[in-house]
Amino acid sequence: MKYFIFLPLLLLLGCKLEEPKVVEQYNCQLPTTISVTKDPINGKKFSFVISQQINDIASLQWIIKSANGTVVSRSNTVDYALTLAAEGQYSVQAILTSKCGENKIISTDFEATSVCNLIKNEVYFRAADGYEALDEWTFTHNALSEVIKKEVVTRQIGQITSASTYIYQKTEANLGSLTQPYILRIFNNNYIIDKIYCDSKKRIVKTMSSEDSETTFSYDDDGFLEQEITLYKSSQIEYRKNYKYAATGVTVTITRLDRKTNESRMTEVKVSLYSDKPKLPKYEVNYGYSRGKQPPKYFKSEERTVYENGRIFVYKTEYIVVLDNNNQPVSEKTITNNYSYESRKFIFDCK
Repeated sequence: MKYFIFLPLLLLLGCKLEEPKVVEQYNCQLPTTISVTKDPINGKKFSFVISQQINDIASLQWIIKSANGTVVSRSNTVDYALTLAAEGQYSVQAILTSKCGENKIISTDFEATSVCNLIKNEVYFRAADGYEALDEWTFTHNALSEVIKKEVVTRQIGQITSASTYIYQKTEANLGSLTQPYILRIFNNNYIIDKIYCDSKKRIVKTMSSEDSETTFSYDDDGFLEQEITLYKSSQIEYRKNYKYAATGVTVTITRLDRKTNESRMTEVKVSLYSDKPKLPKYEVNYGYSRGKQPPKYFKSEERTVYENGRIFVYKTEYIVVLDNNNQPVSEKTITNNYSYESRKFIFDCK
């Protein structure tokens, strides 16, 4: 009987007790941002991607809402893409559940717009002495909405008096330490009239075919054109255009600098006032490089004060914009000191 009493004790003393293992709890990581990409050709087409901590996601639901909170689309796919029916402000929500059972909602706002290419424009000019001319501009775009060809035909009394073709061609060129697209503007398929590229400070540089002049554009922090400098190398004469933006309009001041003598003088001040009409559709002609933002407004008037040989000349201009029933510009008439200039028949290709 005593053997049965000591047997459990012997077994206990003969076994080595091991310390319990510490198991660390795994914490799931859920993403914090959504990547929204707008299609460069269709301004209402978007793709939505979550690229952070995707391995810990157990379920995902996308919800697209309009500005008034109406749900316009839902999806459970990981990488989501859609084309919206209308322009406007939208928000995208990603409702996430982790493999650890945690729930999280992340969201961001975006805007759907139309990408409009100006494909044709007619410019009518009439001077006080009765001279009349009609220029027809026709633009050809590539898949990125960049202009690759501009054709200009001039007519007088219905007869073609001149026709020109401008080709915008991108080439790869090694510009010092830079290797990037180099824009060439070719006149009548014959000779290059200017070259456009970006310098090391990401400023746009435009060089004329004569190689005698070079224009550099610089921009402010908001992307608006701030200064335009044109240097004529042979004479070392430099013209500077400085842009200042206000709530009422834009003021451009032009100064002339002689680099040889360091003599500087103001040659012109141009004040352009915004139209008080409702915000009108804005079109930009994209020649394959960014020329900076422009205020999305039309002007109602402009006053140029020119200083030349000790004399002052003032030119006043009035702009009259005619809209159709869809609030689209169909004509813009310009009157400058008894001279009339009219743009009409804007034709857009919008997506």
